[in-house]
Amino acid sequence: MVMPAAARVVNGGLTIISRVRPVPKGYAILLYHRLHEDDSVDAPFLSIGATVFSSQMEWLKERAAVVTLSELVSMVKARKNPDKLYAALTFDDGYQDVLRVGLPLFRRHSVPVTFFISTSFIDDHSRMSWWDTLQGAGIGARQISRASEKIKYSGLPVEDALVGRGPSLGSSAHNGFASWDELRAAAGSGYVEVGGHTVTHPVLSRGGLYEVRECKARLEDELGKRTRFFAYPFGGVRDVSARAAECVRSAGFEAAVTTFGGFNKPGDDAFLLRRIKFMGHGLGDFAVSVSTGDIKRHINRAYAALTALRGPGLGSGKKTEDGR
Repeated sequence: MVMPAAARVVNGGLTIISRVRPVPKGYAILLYHRLHEDDSVDAPFLSIGATVFSSQMEWLKERAAVVTLSELVSMVKARKNPDKLYAALTFDDGYQDVLRVGLPLFRRHSVPVTFFISTSFIDDHSRMSWWDTLQGAGIGARQISRASEKIKYSGLPVEDALVGRGPSLGSSAHNGFASWDELRAAAGSGYVEVGGHTVTHPVLSRGGLYEVRECKARLEDELGKRTRFFAYPFGGVRDVSARAAECVRSAGFEAAVTTFGGFNKPGDDAFLLRRIKFMGHGLGDFAVSVSTGDIKRHINRAYAALTALRGPGLGSGKKTEDGR
């Protein structure tokens, strides 16, 4: 692992880069999952604090036009050359804290968001996601990230893959996801558009037309609005395929987002749109991600440079998890 001193150098370097590097012209779709109050003792996996999110929005609005996903998709489809950076905000899965903590922040900063929902967790609040089950068992974020690859591609039902890893969920427990009433209120707020994220959050690379169609039908039945956009679960290169994209297209969605890093360009495939996700929770990480489209590449380069300068006896020389 990187030594603490080296980690501080990397973080300091990211902060400096974020201050001096101008943002490019382009189309950026930003990926979030959860938000938490600043005084939360145990922040959920993939969650960002309210104050940090506010600082990110202040930084972003000084440098970019924050638009709806619909507006951004329309510009990409129209092959419009961007005159500035356009950014759209998205949140995946359907957690209640995005609405409880986030809605006041969306209003304060006047930023619209698209909220992608996996409907089974809304229909049944005793249904626990496997990543939350792992966190409930005291497993840390890095271990969850490592386990996710095995669980996603094991070919086993999630419940079987988790045997012995986490606690069973009692009938009185709540999975932390929003209710249909909360989603209806959010969809009528003027700041939140709801999109599809399948029924049970499976890997879609082999297809999954039922998951896509049923999710869309369920959302439209409950919310009374057409569901236009879709987010592939996990969304990485092993999780998305031409067949999956065709399932989404044939189900009647207008566009879909992945987790492929980077910016979108005029004329890009509307069913394989890229999103920028953040490896850290600080403003420096966020700013460099938005400025470059891929913070991981820059961290790996910085780590390689530090390793070369470290010399014998100053560290193990092993790469971090992010630099393997």
